Amino acid sequence: MDKIFLPNLAFWGTHGVLPQERKNKQKFIIDAQIEGDFSAACASDDLNDAVDYSKFYEIIRQTVEEESYYLLEALAGAICQKSFVFPQAQTVRIGVEKVKAPIIPTGIPARVEIERSRKFYEKDK
Repeated sequence: MDKIFLPNLAFWGTHGVLPQERKNKQKFIIDAQIEGDFSAACASDDLNDAVDYSKFYEIIRQTVEEESYYLLEALAGAICQKSFVFPQAQTVRIGVEKVKAPIIPTGIPARVEIERSRKFYEKDK
């Protein structure tokens, strides 16, 4: 399986359960990975056959910065689901880290990782 990584992406968003988390932007670090068969892009050297990294990045940025979720799991799941816009994608793995989780007194980051396959979403059809 071929893989594309977009690691350590930093964004500011309003995700969390507490009122102050939904009002004041916090820093989130996203690690993103798409797995699939990229042999067509390898053979053609054509962006039309590839997962466009800039579009993948924009899906992540828009979801983190312009939407709001109570749970990190829901944020990661939304990014996963939207990433299947790329037909080559078979599996998407998203890690979301809240840099300063307010419920942890020492400011230790909280992190979740969600992995979904295309089959996960197709089972509902």
